[in-house]
Amino acid sequence: MKKTIFTIVGILALNLFNSCSDDILDLKPPYEETLDDAIKTENDVNKFLLGSYLKTSSSSLYGANFFYFGDLLGDTFFRSNKHNGGFTSLVIMNYDPNNTGEISFYRSAYDAIQNTGFVINNELEDTQLNKQYKGEARFLRAINYFNLLNYYASSPKSGQFQELGVPIAGYPYNADNKIARSSVADVYKLIIEDLNYAIENTNAVPSSKIYASKTAAKLLLSRVYLTRQNQGDAQLAFNLSNEIVNNSPASFAPITNDKYENYFASNNDELAENQPETVWELDLNSQNNPGVNLSLSVFYSRTGSKKGLLAKESFYKTFESTDARRVLLTNQSVPTEDNPKGYWMKKFERASSGGNYTRNNKILRFSEAYLNRIEALYQLGNNTEALLKLNEFALSRKGNTYTGANLLSDILTERNKEFFGEGQRFLDLKRYNLPIAKGTNCPGNCDVPAGSKYFVFPYSNSQLIINELAVQHPLWK
Repeated sequence: MKKTIFTIVGILALNLFNSCSDDILDLKPPYEETLDDAIKTENDVNKFLLGSYLKTSSSSLYGANFFYFGDLLGDTFFRSNKHNGGFTSLVIMNYDPNNTGEISFYRSAYDAIQNTGFVINNELEDTQLNKQYKGEARFLRAINYFNLLNYYASSPKSGQFQELGVPIAGYPYNADNKIARSSVADVYKLIIEDLNYAIENTNAVPSSKIYASKTAAKLLLSRVYLTRQNQGDAQLAFNLSNEIVNNSPASFAPITNDKYENYFASNNDELAENQPETVWELDLNSQNNPGVNLSLSVFYSRTGSKKGLLAKESFYKTFESTDARRVLLTNQSVPTEDNPKGYWMKKFERASSGGNYTRNNKILRFSEAYLNRIEALYQLGNNTEALLKLNEFALSRKGNTYTGANLLSDILTERNKEFFGEGQRFLDLKRYNLPIAKGTNCPGNCDVPAGSKYFVFPYSNSQLIINELAVQHPLWK
């Protein structure tokens, strides 16, 4: 059932908007002059919407790279000395304006944003269905802008260079227009407007978790507020996450420990996909998946062709022996060349009943609502309640409890235990303007201070040549 919906529009979406340009802001959509002819019905709108989902699931976005980056730049995973699986510039943080080849998602994110524009700006009657499509497109636009901000701008908590966010691409696109960076505040304003529209207009219970929903928009918006941290944002984040925990439709619910391992590691799609724990996942199938060279399992699984990403021993030791999540780390056949040795992760296994590399990638999970609520309580200064809820969550996974002596560290530790391998660790540290202390198994840049340039990806020199308004981030000048 789930492995068919994007294949019809895949070729259309990829052919319409591919370009050899190095800079999305220098693009003119080939279809621009006849777009009115292309969108005549709501079915046409849906085709462009499915193309937007397809682009967001590409290997340079949520098909793979958004997971890698959050792990490789953090302090939990390392690349084995025995295996060279690539991403060297990320592993040792030696990227710079002359060396951005492994950072490939900037263009892809704007491709996805470009595609959502055709849905968001269609001029058909605003029926309930058309507004639903626009809501899903605005959700996709918001998550892509949010990720661009997270990696190409300084965090709001740092107080650094908030005048330089990322460009807000206009519509319709014009190849003659060069677009400067908008401020961080202006990009957040657009993201929040998009997600509020999505909350109002997407389905409460979609036919599948591969579609954006009201709950998905609420969960993402709570994360946005926790990251922006303007006055009043913590309360808004609490309200949204508390609403999800207490009043979600029955199809959204936390996973129980007895199902935790199968949810990630089973090769049976019926046990792993479209589950209540999943708030939003991206459809991967035999026609639409990163495949043997780029999929998550290629790098994380002990049977992957480019295997070599391992969790650190020190991280493994943070788990109680009873913790339900520890079973997703294994020392079976780990390389002996590493000192200390690491642990393979089983969250992204290679095979599923749909075939190799076709397991849907889980982007938003219900458990995050609990942890976002705890984080919001901390930001509100309600430390007693935050610690109580944190220990309740840890005990629900049969894990260890916390003293609260360093409550923020405790919260981020529990988040790491829940979301390791899911691309969040680096962003958790950046959100609070914290340093990265990589410790063992580190080949370079092992201690990254708060506010370092390595928390912000640079524009490539070629991009600066193409678009004279694409100002380099000051940390890289």
